Amino acid sequence: MPVHPQAVHFPIALLFLAPVCELIGFFWQRDFFSKMSLFLLLAGTAGLGIAVLTGQNDATALTSLSGIQEILHEHERLALFSLYCYTVLSILKIALIHLKIDHFPWRIFVLAGMLVGSFFIYRTALYGGMMVYQWGAGVKPVMESIQTTPTESTNTENPD
Repeated sequence: MPVHPQAVHFPIALLFLAPVCELIGFFWQRDFFSKMSLFLLLAGTAGLGIAVLTGQNDATALTSLSGIQEILHEHERLALFSLYCYTVLSILKIALIHLKIDHFPWRIFVLAGMLVGSFFIYRTALYGGMMVYQWGAGVKPVMESIQTTPTESTNTENPD
């Protein structure tokens, strides 16, 4: 069973919740929400790193599925860009907290970065969904059919 589908959904949820906590923190001015946003950002980014690694491992099985390469390439490109974006945002947020910089423009910049990152996560998931629901990537009968050679499939037919 592919590992990637199991590893990808958790970071998506965490990274979509991080800007929500950051936004709530703007209105309630509670330190809790900034810390919660940082926790969600760090855990989501770590999970995203795992999702990218498992995706790269599972992608090797899709190379023989004709027609999917363009979608797979875009999915991989967006996933890597999302990982880079969230890694930079995580480092920036840690630095701002460590240096005790709580200026409004910096917080808006981090929030805007999280929202942009959420958009790229959404696009990445969209291409992942296209691979599964339109091409059958990772679906057992489809994956078994691409592993069967044409000579094997003709030998399994009833000779009568």
